[in-house]
Amino acid sequence: RAKVPDAIAQVLDGTAELSLLDARLVQPYYARLLAQSAGLKLTMSMDGDDVVVRASA
Repeated sequence: RAKVPDAIAQVLDGTAELSLLDARLVQPYYARLLAQSAGLKLTMSMDGDDVVVRASA
């Protein structure tokens, strides 16, 4: 079953400690940096059994 890992949610909302970044968190961290440079915020949430990633201004 799909779920939103807490560590990834923290990386996307900018509350994760950078010292805790590892191989599985680099991609969401980089995605957040790209979104920020475009003036967007990334969020990840559940919609039933689906994980939804949204970029919003």
